[in-house]
Amino acid sequence: MNRIIYLFLSFLLTASALSAQVGITVQTRTPMPSKISDWQRDRSLFQVILSNPAGGAEYRNARISFAIREFGSERLIAKSQDDSPFIPRFNIPAGASTTLRFGPDIINERATTIDRNLQNTISTTNSIPEGSYEFCVRLFDETGKELGATGEICRLFNVVIPDPPSLILPENASLEQNNTLPNFVWTGCAVSRNGDPVQNPSRSRVFRSK
Repeated sequence: MNRIIYLFLSFLLTASALSAQVGITVQTRTPMPSKISDWQRDRSLFQVILSNPAGGAEYRNARISFAIREFGSERLIAKSQDDSPFIPRFNIPAGASTTLRFGPDIINERATTIDRNLQNTISTTNSIPEGSYEFCVRLFDETGKELGATGEICRLFNVVIPDPPSLILPENASLEQNNTLPNFVWTGCAVSRNGDPVQNPSRSRVFRSK
């Protein structure tokens, strides 16, 4: 009887060890900027949190595979080149631990494939189109074994391109006195995280003869 109980407990422990995977949580800022350069530079835009459970093994040279899809259409916008030597690698400690990976730790331009229809747009504007997208993540060890994934429910985020500021006052076609400096009033200007304006409007004096 004791032998049967021992074998049953051993089976449960083995099954638990086989099913144990690294937990993955993806966090993104909402809305996300459209410029790819901001994704590579700003560590706060998105991060992947990897949670190794108690009793979990150490994983060396692990890598994150990602895919960005257009929400609703399943159109693939960009994905990692998983066989590229430029894909970032890292180690996950054994036992209960939490490992954080930020944008530059996940995305490498030399290890990323972009949709052909968007290559011209991105290379010209350094931006992806406005819309809703999904960020899907899979985690692999150095042998290519999958350690965890976001599954069918990927992280949803929105890319919003802010409207440029528009002039409120003086009104269109209004005339100002020659001896009075006009007071310009604009709609709000979008500001980036570091405080720089997203658009830089310029102004010039236009005379009646022009």
